[in-house]
Amino acid sequence: MPRYVQQRDEFRCGAVGIVNALKWTGCKVTAKLIPRLCEEMHTTAQHGTQAYELGRALARRSCGMFSVRRDDHTSLRKIEAHLRDGMAVLVAYSHDGQSHNLNKDGEKWWHFAFITSVSESGLTFRVANYRSNDKKKCARQMIRRHTLRNHLRRHTSYGEWCDPLAWYLTKCPTEAR
Repeated sequence: MPRYVQQRDEFRCGAVGIVNALKWTGCKVTAKLIPRLCEEMHTTAQHGTQAYELGRALARRSCGMFSVRRDDHTSLRKIEAHLRDGMAVLVAYSHDGQSHNLNKDGEKWWHFAFITSVSESGLTFRVANYRSNDKKKCARQMIRRHTLRNHLRRHTSYGEWCDPLAWYLTKCPTEAR
């Protein structure tokens, strides 16, 4: 199992999500890639990472290791089905109403987390760089189905995007890499 990266500040979760996606495929990357990704995605402490920039950077970094499909209207059912096929999902969700989820301009922003598996029972999901309302952060943890469901039910508009968003990652066959 890869050693996933944990976010160490308030605004680089998008870059951390991409690094964790690369680690999931077996790429030998480290957290040292995060500043370069933040520059590439125009990530700032004031606004974080914009979803369209994350999607573009994720596709550029896939390098034949995985394919990416964006879903603007994701659901827990679709995420679970993808995970059960042995794949992974990078998801964006918000904690509406929480003051610590406002950027420096007072706008709400979201968090990017990387989901790698679902339990056999379907009651828990393994997530890298999960962030809860109480600001608890860790590189990897199991979260309950109802917790993920509640995150995905928050539909707040952010410009042209509406969350929850998901990028479904599918590993390419080893011989195709």
